[in-house]
Amino acid sequence: MDKCETCNFWQFSDHANDGQPAIGSCRRYAPSPIFEANEPSELNIVWPPTDADKWCGDFVEIKHKNLDPMPTGIL
Repeated sequence: MDKCETCNFWQFSDHANDGQPAIGSCRRYAPSPIFEANEPSELNIVWPPTDADKWCGDFVEIKHKNLDPMPTGIL
């Protein structure tokens, strides 16, 4: 099945714990402005957070085969 983790628009954010799927954000569309509940004057811009194992109708397969979200040994 086509999942967020293999979508061209999905960006990895963090590994999950206890067997839960990784967390990332969908970059298909521009980010949305969100006012913080605790600070109504504070505006944040966010992309929708998603779990790696979710899916949607806008899926586009990754064009490259390197699915490792965090390359090692770069820094």
